[in-house]
Amino acid sequence: GEQRLTYRELNERANRLAHYLQRQGVVPETLVALCLERSPEMVVAVLGVLKAGGAYVPIDPTYPPDRIATMLSVCNPPLLLTDQELELATETRVIRLEEATKRQIELEPTANLSSSVQPHNLAYIIFTSGTTGVPKGVMIQHDTLHQVSEIWRSEFDLDQHVVRSLQYVSLSFDVFVGDLMRSLLTGGALVIVPSDIRLDLQALYRLMQDEQITVLDATPGLIVPLMELIWQNRWPLDHLKLLLVGADAFASNDYVTLLDRFGDRVRIANCYGITETTIDSSSFEARAGEYDPRLYSTVPIGRPIANTRMYILDAKRNLQPVGLAGELYIGGTGIGRGYYNRPDLTEERFMPNPFVAGERLYKTGDLARWLPDGNVQYIGRIDHQIKLRGYRIELGEIEAVLNEHPLLFQSVLTVWREELVAYYIGEEVAAAELRHYLKARLPAHMVPTHYLQLDQFPLSPNGKIDRRALPAPEVDARSIEHVEPRTPTEKRVAALWAKLLRTKEVSVHDNFFEVGGHSLLATQLVTQVQAEFEVTLSLRALFEKATVAELAELIEASAREAVPEVKRLERVGSRKRG
Repeated sequence: GEQRLTYRELNERANRLAHYLQRQGVVPETLVALCLERSPEMVVAVLGVLKAGGAYVPIDPTYPPDRIATMLSVCNPPLLLTDQELELATETRVIRLEEATKRQIELEPTANLSSSVQPHNLAYIIFTSGTTGVPKGVMIQHDTLHQVSEIWRSEFDLDQHVVRSLQYVSLSFDVFVGDLMRSLLTGGALVIVPSDIRLDLQALYRLMQDEQITVLDATPGLIVPLMELIWQNRWPLDHLKLLLVGADAFASNDYVTLLDRFGDRVRIANCYGITETTIDSSSFEARAGEYDPRLYSTVPIGRPIANTRMYILDAKRNLQPVGLAGELYIGGTGIGRGYYNRPDLTEERFMPNPFVAGERLYKTGDLARWLPDGNVQYIGRIDHQIKLRGYRIELGEIEAVLNEHPLLFQSVLTVWREELVAYYIGEEVAAAELRHYLKARLPAHMVPTHYLQLDQFPLSPNGKIDRRALPAPEVDARSIEHVEPRTPTEKRVAALWAKLLRTKEVSVHDNFFEVGGHSLLATQLVTQVQAEFEVTLSLRALFEKATVAELAELIEASAREAVPEVKRLERVGSRKRG
């Protein structure tokens, strides 16, 4: 928003908090959980914990209480800093950052302090999805975080221009750490996207222009529609220097389109990394005209960064030759410490490197192959972990929670057209009830769109569940009575839905979010509605008017009179091509 901190103000506020935390007993290896809204206080808290010598444990305040409680039970941090009203049955001491606490912190010294922290000490623990239904905490040390920060600085020439990063992702993901380090370690600025505009592409563009953003790190699901909106409207793009795309497979056609349109003035890198190997492990870049999308359907994940080695091994952990697929293992000095309080899982996934004495390898579970030019091509997962809209999800974790439902006997999860689908054996339960049940226990990105009851699961010849033979959820979650679009507006809206949801049938009473829509698709729908009908549509309006009939009525109302949710489109910026 309008809150701005200079480096001096940021440092002094972080120092005050660090002194306060040390008085609460924080020393190296002490865990401090942070459950905070997106604000400057969030950054102050991260730096305050690190300055005190502790390790921060980020928890997204939008997570259900049960999820937050589970994460706290895994790592049992002595302290939790929050600006929320949390009701938790935990031994963790909750420090609410309200006025009384803030006054105490403001009495602390502003001077820099000593923490005796060493490079091998923990910097943070970030939770990822776990197959047992319990998330696992990945431990990352100061030395690996420092290394990757220096590599970014060199790899992306961050000293050649002022870094002004658009901080988009949640505090609970390691991409946040990348935004923080690339900005503040180069004398740049970190611009936090307010929560209420994160899914409003037009508002994001305005923020990028107003704050002169030079660096954006996000998923293809955000970057592609955002840059498409900028191009279609001929909006100027005056300051952007670097686009870092990652966390999902990046379609080659989309990459070439971005290169052709923006590659003459913006570096566009496809980055690959996982939490266990400290954010980034490789990157790939090409220039306009250099990359042929016919060679590969998705963009290669590139070559290892400076402190990283990549190995592609067969089932017996022998090196695979160029062109043959195998499991990707990552070595080098960027490997994290392991999983908190999970020595069994740490031993399984973090192992001695047979090719380099004294180093470790991390077993990624990703299928990949070497390309003749020395780049690595990501192919997919070899287990039941997936990446969906930028999130790494263990399908087993969702299955474990579903199996606890009293009316379900067994469940299986798959992905269908970029949507989570749950199949279950048990008594019939309404999809809305199962969604409500899961939303109370899991983050929104882990709640399936479709739910299908089966008498039995299809089996492969060896007796295992054959996920490929599971039926497609073509008609699941559709309205009971199918009603064809009746007015010209409904027909145009339904056509937009059909294209986005990849379906032929759209009923005017279908709910967008119950037939396959999700937040990123919603941003694309809003963008397309604006272009089709020459109106501005708030994302909030789409959530409230989520059927074809309701949305069409809202659009038609805008033609008759001004309504708060929709108004005639006012072009942003000049018509000159960006």
